[in-house]
Amino acid sequence: MTEGGPDQTSDQTGDAGTTCQLPATITADYAVPDTCTVVEIAQDVAVNGGVLTIGPGVLLRFAAGVHLTIGKTAPGGLKIQGTSQQLARLSVAGDGSSGTRWGGIELGPFTSSGTLIDYAIIEYAGQGAGPALTIDESVLDNSVTITNTTIRYCDGIPVVNGTPGSLFADFSGNTVENNQGKFSMTVGARVVGSIKTSNAFESAISIPGGDIESDTVWSAQSTQLVINGIVLVAGPTTVAKLTIQSPNTLQFAKGTYLFIGPSAVKPGALDVDGVSFSPRSASPVLGEWSGIQFGNGAEASTINDCQFSWAGKAANAGNNTGVITINEPSSAAGITVTNSSMTNSGSTYSVLVVDGQQSDCDKYSVSTAQNTFDKDVYCGAL
Repeated sequence: MTEGGPDQTSDQTGDAGTTCQLPATITADYAVPDTCTVVEIAQDVAVNGGVLTIGPGVLLRFAAGVHLTIGKTAPGGLKIQGTSQQLARLSVAGDGSSGTRWGGIELGPFTSSGTLIDYAIIEYAGQGAGPALTIDESVLDNSVTITNTTIRYCDGIPVVNGTPGSLFADFSGNTVENNQGKFSMTVGARVVGSIKTSNAFESAISIPGGDIESDTVWSAQSTQLVINGIVLVAGPTTVAKLTIQSPNTLQFAKGTYLFIGPSAVKPGALDVDGVSFSPRSASPVLGEWSGIQFGNGAEASTINDCQFSWAGKAANAGNNTGVITINEPSSAAGITVTNSSMTNSGSTYSVLVVDGQQSDCDKYSVSTAQNTFDKDVYCGAL
């Protein structure tokens, strides 16, 4: 079978032999045969029907700029299944160390459930500083599993999962290394909850903001989580709770913040313990990022043993500000801030609670809650 042959309309495995090729268009199940140790790919391959299966020990060599696209115009899937002893490998034809890159893998909006990359190496991908692996934002949740895979020698961000993004069925045991991009991954706020703790990242994970509408846990990661946009925690009908596990370091871009429970019809909650909140900038100014805001839809929340630095935007036109701002919470909300510290705050107060009933004021005070703040706490009517 030659490159760019006719569409595949029935289950096939291709020609046997040491070196094989793939058709340009695949529309039915297609498996690379066990006898193929090398697959040469000279032009873009599109899987828009069936599943492309790649087994252990197979080397796919892509020409410069060539893409592997799955489910772009019709349902299609990908199954790369190596073993711990025989990894599947996707690389570039020629000398990748000289700067040659293939286009990478693109999982389109019609990517089928059960798409899997396991025990694989993806290397020298992402021509023009593009991603090695792109997942369309509209892929159905829990359709994609990426495990025990190494992504390396990518000039751009290795993994990009669009905003709001598709939840991984599993993302664990992976290694992202020797890449030139600023971040190891870019994923929406909701997607972070589907990244397990067992990955090894060489650089930070970028979160370009986004909404969290159901209970989500950000597990402890081996790298920083960089917040590059507003993260809104708000359930459309019932309370959505964001839990951030320790140890985690959150770094915020200028002007960004967490917004919990903006209104009674969009309730939210937050539970963090042992987390560091800091600016992304290496040369921050007072109030570099805006802090955490609780709206009047905030439910019971806990902030304990956390460190805040360079947070809380400056007051303007007579408006007071806080690193943590709690705006008219329900009397039953029970938002607590304990055993935490704040330094280099740019706001009027460390904690600003607009609470006419003053029902929760004892939960924020420095003396009773063992907090160490560089600004005062205010709780009461404004």
